[in-house]
Amino acid sequence: MQFRKLKETGQAISNLLLGKYEETEFDRRFFSAIVFITFLVSIYATVINIILKLNTPITLSTGISAMVFLGIYYAIRWGSDLDRTRIIAIIIACVAFSMFWFFNAGSKGPVIFLFFVFFLYVLFVMKGKALLLLLTLIALNITALYVVEYYHPDWVTGYDTEFARIFDLYFGTVMFFVVGGVIIFFAKLNYTREKNKAENSDRLKSSFLANLSHEIRTPMNSIIGFSQLLQKQELAKEKRERYLKLLNENSKYLLQLIEDIIDISIIDSQQIKLASKHTNLSMLLNKLYVNFRQVLDDMDKHQIKLSLEIPEESLVTETDEVRLEQVLRNILFNSVKFTHRGEIKFGYRLIKDKLYFFVSDTGIGIKNKHLKEIFNRFMKIEDENYRVVFRGAGIGLSLCKDLVRLLGGTIWAESKYGEGSVFSFTIPYKEVKATISFHETTKESASNLNWSGKMILIAEDEESNFEYLKELLDGTKIRIEWAKNGNEAIEITRVSKPDLILMDIKMPNINGLEATRIIRGFNQAIPIIAQTAHAFENDKQKCIEAGCNEYICKPIDATKALDLLKKYLN
Repeated sequence: MQFRKLKETGQAISNLLLGKYEETEFDRRFFSAIVFITFLVSIYATVINIILKLNTPITLSTGISAMVFLGIYYAIRWGSDLDRTRIIAIIIACVAFSMFWFFNAGSKGPVIFLFFVFFLYVLFVMKGKALLLLLTLIALNITALYVVEYYHPDWVTGYDTEFARIFDLYFGTVMFFVVGGVIIFFAKLNYTREKNKAENSDRLKSSFLANLSHEIRTPMNSIIGFSQLLQKQELAKEKRERYLKLLNENSKYLLQLIEDIIDISIIDSQQIKLASKHTNLSMLLNKLYVNFRQVLDDMDKHQIKLSLEIPEESLVTETDEVRLEQVLRNILFNSVKFTHRGEIKFGYRLIKDKLYFFVSDTGIGIKNKHLKEIFNRFMKIEDENYRVVFRGAGIGLSLCKDLVRLLGGTIWAESKYGEGSVFSFTIPYKEVKATISFHETTKESASNLNWSGKMILIAEDEESNFEYLKELLDGTKIRIEWAKNGNEAIEITRVSKPDLILMDIKMPNINGLEATRIIRGFNQAIPIIAQTAHAFENDKQKCIEAGCNEYICKPIDATKALDLLKKYLN
């Protein structure tokens, strides 16, 4: 019992001095610990120097160093630029140790221990060329100090008595073991943490792959099965409509799963780029309300009340609207999935300089022991008390955590098992004072469009994709030409001069990007819309740089495609 209280007290002091383990990155905690201990050691050295009645310069230098390291500790603990603070600290330490060398007996004193500790720290925290450069500088610095002391021994202040020398060396040795021990402790702690993380990651990945196989095969079973059933000529109209609805739902689920996996890959490879723009938050949440009311009705959950809480005066902020909507959608889908009765409530409000978003539900809830795990990658919590098997690959909430972090905020969850959950997150509020006009895209079917007298070139090597686009445009009266590769696309454009080109990027002979560049060489005016199955952020930029006007990602949504074509053909 006493040991547990002692451990809890130690943890509380650690959290106070170094930051909470869960919320503070390892580098910051480690650096904070080293600098704070260096501050304590400097205070300790100052007291020892006073007790030993050493010369005034060395006593003043250790006292001043203590104040400097206290300031550095404050900058590390609560500052934002850790790398800059670390470089400043290393420079100050190097200068201070060189100064101590001359004030504190040089090679006969304890300063060499400080260089050993300094060497260990640099070896542990620096990488690559910076590590090699700093180690070289430390070696040259120590060499220079020994050389100067050899040729100018009178520059080095010695000890008045042998007792003072032995006593100072003893306490210098103690200091070396204390600070060196802390560095080794953190090194071991980091090794253990990374080892456990790697083992846990391997276990979760194995579980994820097994779960992913199930999550892919389940909708694919429906897609393939209902596609075969729809081939029956004698199928009743009601059954046909029901099968088509299930086919569409499972296709969307599969697409969402693939997009989540791609997004995680983009985040892990650090290729994700935020596209901030003026975002009307009330309009965004109202759109989500309409969407999810329909989702609840489609899932036969009419009994669940959906509520929206937003300020009377709509707020406009500068943020990535697509990623913000993605976070809210993922959390709302979870609430819909795990709630069978009661209410789902979501909304936002402004708290000081932060936007606070929340989604609460009266679902099955989460046990306390799982609350810290639900945002972990590949984590899927199965509840033995519920006989329903819930779909999910265990990546939605971890993706939300990553996206909120990229948006500059934090996310957390509160829950009572069996009663419901509240998911909350904050992002910075960047006030937009400019007046912004918004409009909703009107849905229009192909039969209402009349593009007679116009021609579109579809550059697509896959016949099934071409047939889909051809069927999509059926009823618009537009003339359609088909190019099966880049060469054909270039030749048809030269001869037939189409009004618009739908350009697939990945094609044989000459790919879509190269074909676009060649076409732009002799025709700058024709609109070219890139269509591709690639989904990374830089793919759109490559298409624009090649000369495309727009970019549409496969699978192509019929409404979005027609809206895009209207922009250039009407």
